[in-house]
Amino acid sequence: MKKTFVLISTVFFFSLLVIFVLYLVAGKLNHQHNTFTRLFPPHPVAFHKALDIKYSSYYIAGATPHHFYLSNFAAPLQLLELNPVSVDTQRVRLSLEDADVQKFKSIRVAVDSPFFYITDGIRPALLKGHVGQWRASRYMYDSAYFSEAVPVSPTSLIIRSANPTKGFFLSKETSTYPHLKMDTTLLVKQVDGLFCTDGMMHFNQELNMLIYLYYYRNQFICMDTSLNLLYHGKTIDTVSHAQIKVATIRSDNSITLAAPPLMVNRKSATSGNYLFVNSALQAKNETDEAFNTASVIDVYNLQDGTYRFSFYLFDFNEEKLREFKVAGDKLVALYDHYAVIHRLEQKYFQPLNRDPGTKDHQP
Repeated sequence: MKKTFVLISTVFFFSLLVIFVLYLVAGKLNHQHNTFTRLFPPHPVAFHKALDIKYSSYYIAGATPHHFYLSNFAAPLQLLELNPVSVDTQRVRLSLEDADVQKFKSIRVAVDSPFFYITDGIRPALLKGHVGQWRASRYMYDSAYFSEAVPVSPTSLIIRSANPTKGFFLSKETSTYPHLKMDTTLLVKQVDGLFCTDGMMHFNQELNMLIYLYYYRNQFICMDTSLNLLYHGKTIDTVSHAQIKVATIRSDNSITLAAPPLMVNRKSATSGNYLFVNSALQAKNETDEAFNTASVIDVYNLQDGTYRFSFYLFDFNEEKLREFKVAGDKLVALYDHYAVIHRLEQKYFQPLNRDPGTKDHQP
């Protein structure tokens, strides 16, 4: 009995050691000097102001040139409206019509003026309301389960769903019959079809373009709002194949990661002609000090997919960047307890949408 206990303890300790070593290796892979270089022009972004938001449960729900909206995982029906110029804030309370918030499983809020949307891919549910009135009601077919949803018009949105055998795929969900158009070819399987195709999805209003950026490879997909492929783009690093190892859990036949994957693209945003990518990989012309104390943002022109330049969003009060959003000439970087506003220098970002008539419409 004692020998069995010692053996189990030894195996357990060895397993923990292996996991620890794998994480160290993954970190070194991210911080090693890779073969690509970055271009850093002088001051493409300038610090404006910072705001103490107190809680780490906020996420950016939407943005316009006039306001950024923060939603809260802990209080999903409350928004914090932020003026990026004055840094004044106002709390907004969302209400639901003919819907019980207690029945929701995974609420996400998206502000896309003149409307705001409340989605839940687990229940599932889709609700919409007017910015300013802040009352949402069910507005279209909502029987499809999803893990991500991006509104692309007042009557349609693009969703990402998972198939147990084929992995993630995209669909367009609309208010008109047949309601759902699926496409299983856009997200390309490399390993398991699930983890290897995981990524971030954005809708660019100015270009009327949908962008899907992979987490674990140097690729992004640009599509129109009907899920027609426009082109495949590449980030400047060289990781073209997802470095992922998966294992199957026999008890329920599910798939899990067998080792920490190599992260390539951490976070992203889009505005105007540009895709902004927070890369996880260090370039050969970057110092360890700069890379370790900041988050590097690579800028791509979505008209042709070309890399333009990079800039840093530095750690704030020893906190790392969690996410960011760009609207007009303002960038809001979200940290655990702070929202930091930056101004984009116009000479580096042409053209910028500054037309207030296209945003913040009153209902």
